Amino acid sequence: MLPRLFFPFIKISRNRIFINGRANQKLLILGFLGVGICIALYLATWKTVHYFQSQNELGIILSMKIFQMAWITIFAMLIFSSMITGISTLYLSHDNECIISSPVELSELYEMRLATTFLNTSWMVLIFSVPIFAAFGVVFAAGPLYWPLLIVSIPATALTATGSALLVTIVLVYLFPARRTKDIIFYLTLCFGIFLYLIFRLMRPENLVNPEKYGQFVEYLSAVSNPAGPWMPAGWTANLLTTYLLDRQIDWLLLGLVVLTPFVMAIAGQLLMEGLFIPGFSKSQESFGGNRQFKPSRNSNKNWVWIFRKETISFLRDSKEWSQFFMIAALVVVYLYNFKVLP
Repeated sequence: MLPRLFFPFIKISRNRIFINGRANQKLLILGFLGVGICIALYLATWKTVHYFQSQNELGIILSMKIFQMAWITIFAMLIFSSMITGISTLYLSHDNECIISSPVELSELYEMRLATTFLNTSWMVLIFSVPIFAAFGVVFAAGPLYWPLLIVSIPATALTATGSALLVTIVLVYLFPARRTKDIIFYLTLCFGIFLYLIFRLMRPENLVNPEKYGQFVEYLSAVSNPAGPWMPAGWTANLLTTYLLDRQIDWLLLGLVVLTPFVMAIAGQLLMEGLFIPGFSKSQESFGGNRQFKPSRNSNKNWVWIFRKETISFLRDSKEWSQFFMIAALVVVYLYNFKVLP
């Protein structure tokens, strides 16, 4: 990756911090306000977790469940914000024409956009999540290895979320012109809401406060002790730190997944960038798609073929139809899952 690609970003950041050689007073005020928010988050989290931890074994399990849900919620928020920022940085940035016309490989452009998107969208989460997870470590008297694990896990998980978001962004802009930002943001907002709904529904949080539905208390403890989101990178991070907080043991498999997943996402993003970026960027410069080729229609005497084609075209053109499709798909998934977990 060419270091000079970062020069504009570094200069812009420096000009935001320093104005005419002096520190920006607004940023200083916001910095003091941020310190106050961090202290408030730490105290509120410490009080809540300490209350649960002082209870019986069930209180400890519930506090760990809150710990896991916090990781998954932060991960989902990072994906959403990175997708919104990725549209602007990858496709609508004013310096794209200069960079693409220069002898710069697409993989280098992707690495630069990945790093800048990560810094722009994750810095606030990196700062304000530390006091929350630090409070858990203080309450549970975590050993000395908890803090290095936390320092590694937070940026690794945030980088995984950014890489995943850019992957989805590249595919979305390849399918839809980036100039239709309003529709894309609408899709992203809808997908984010459905994503959160599916996460919390599949985690079944109602089981945390409903032990009466289980025949024995042991079954209830087993149900709420299940790892949260074992198929998600945020779930891997949460389960890694939870295991260390409770047992003082490091799950090396989870640690490897947490550390290596950002690199896997970066490699996958580079491959998609080389294959889909130029067509997507061309579409973002044209109103109807740019590289669309019109083909002669095939004649058919069957009425249902023409009706099917008409309905398909109408569905693809009208963005309002997509929201209903996504919502119905989410409801189908949730209902099938509910039937699966019925006793």
